[in-house]
Amino acid sequence: MSNLPNTALAPAGLKHRADAAPHTPAPTVGSDVPGTAPGPDRTPAKKKRGPLFWLLVSCGLVGAGVWTVHFGYRLIVFQETDDAYVAGHLHQISSRLDGSVTEEPVTIAD
Repeated sequence: MSNLPNTALAPAGLKHRADAAPHTPAPTVGSDVPGTAPGPDRTPAKKKRGPLFWLLVSCGLVGAGVWTVHFGYRLIVFQETDDAYVAGHLHQISSRLDGSVTEEPVTIAD
């Protein structure tokens, strides 16, 4: 098998690596390679954010700050519970006389 050419083992239409053109890296823009013109980098430029974006971001930050302060205030000042009940004794208060109060005399002390 060593007498067979390398192309005999490759599928039809494909060249063997030894027969292919050698790989040469592409020159970079702005390098000292002849035939390349100096120019800007090919990295995509960062998109500048507009004033509307920064207005919305600052409003969001102010809103988050106000909410945090309000939440902290309520956490410190108010006590909350989900299971609240009052344990106490009930005493019935009633008058010793039958009837309703119709008039209450007022005396002014001099």
